[in-house]
This record gives sequence, C-alpha cells and structure tokens, in this order.
Amino acid sequence: MSGIAFVSLVLWFGASLAAVLGVALYWIKRNMKSPFANIKRYEEEYFYRNPKTDKMEAFPSLMTDAASMDLTVIIPAYNEKDRLPKMLDECVEFLEARRRESEFSYEIIVVDDGSRDNTTEVYCTVALTFAHCKSITSLS
Repeated sequence: MSGIAFVSLVLWFGASLAAVLGVALYWIKRNMKSPFANIKRYEEEYFYRNPKTDKMEAFPSLMTDAASMDLTVIIPAYNEKDRLPKMLDECVEFLEARRRESEFSYEIIVVDDGSRDNTTEVYCTVALTFAHCKSITSLS
C-alpha cells in the first residue's frame, strides 16, 4: 500500500468516524429533553419512621436545609433480626467513642426493604436505647 493510499484510508476512516459521532450526538441532544431523569416519587419516600415516637417524619432537604450531621451511617437490612442488635451495639460503641473525643454528630439510618422476619420491630426495640437512630421501611 502506497503512502498516498494509506493517508486516503486514514482520512476516510476519520471522516466516517466523525460523521457517526456527529449523528450520535445529534440524536442524544434531540432526545434528551432534560438533564435530569424523570423519576416518579411517591409521597411515602419523603418520610421515615421515627422509632422513638413511632411517627412518620419528613427527611431534611439536601438543597435547602443546612447540614445537621457530620456522618450518616446507612445500613441496608433485609431479614437481619438476629444480626442487627449486635452490629448496632458495635457501631454505636465506636461512634460514641468518637463523639466523646471531639465535637462529632452522627445518625444511623436502617433501611428495611420488606423483611419477613420482623427486622423493623427488632430495630425499633433496639433503637429506643440509642439517641441517633432512624428507620426506613419499604411499604411494598
């Protein structure tokens, strides 16, 4: 293959690639109406169950409310009634030691996505002894 043929091939390939990318970008721009996904939110997603009062409370807004915690520990829990109390004891022991050393605030949120073993009830019972615990339970 001669040098001119090679240069022609490279130019042809580059032009083809640029055309394909241009068409792809045009299609993406034309079909993207919003920079954000259109996600349907259910009313219950804005609230959590406070284990101390057994009432639903609104989550703070990330956009408008000032930060109130240094650390939020989120614990996914599915059928964890046997392991959850021990894990929470160890977690709170560590976090309380840290809080005593310095000005440090924290909260623990347990997310139960439909456990069948009373994980939420066990958590709410254990959480009564801890001041910084919240619970989210899937309603589905």
